[in-house]
Amino acid sequence: MGSSNSLLSKIGLGALVISGLALLVTLVYVLLGAAGVITIKSAGDVTSLLTNGIIATALVFGFGLLAALLFIPGLLGSPRQGTTSFISSLLLAIVGGVLLFGVMTPRVSAGQSTSDLAAFAQTAKDNCQKPLQQAVDDITLARDHVYHAASDKAAVDLMNIDADRLTKDAAALGTGAFAMRAVDSTKIGGHLDLVNECV
Repeated sequence: MGSSNSLLSKIGLGALVISGLALLVTLVYVLLGAAGVITIKSAGDVTSLLTNGIIATALVFGFGLLAALLFIPGLLGSPRQGTTSFISSLLLAIVGGVLLFGVMTPRVSAGQSTSDLAAFAQTAKDNCQKPLQQAVDDITLARDHVYHAASDKAAVDLMNIDADRLTKDAAALGTGAFAMRAVDSTKIGGHLDLVNECV
């Protein structure tokens, strides 16, 4: 019985070390982020940081819990062994659980919401802002052509060109409005008014 407790204690000690290292990596990431060494420049960076954070905190929690469970037989044996190791591994499991379920999991939800809003913003820019700005620019150009043409014939020629441009702009606005109607309103929450203003 003593040799099996000794083996379990050794495996528990290994799990405790892995849990501690995972916590150390998590803390280093936090400190580097606070110092401005780690910067977020894209949605991919956010996804990567969240994924790494979940993995690191899951390792802290999982291996801390495993180590605590493996130290229990030593506590129940006579003489008692591994009290400090058990308490250390239990504390690591608690810290890992708090980080995983209290910090990282809500961040994943917020990260998904941010990703959805970023996709919506890009859709609005491509399908609302750009076509509308192009139409305004072409209308302004057409007005300038009417007022500043060198002759009536030049004005007519320019108006034909402008009519083609404005027809293309109308088609682009229609396509953009259709794309904006296709936006999943459940993912953008309170920004539905922007969709309605564009459509």
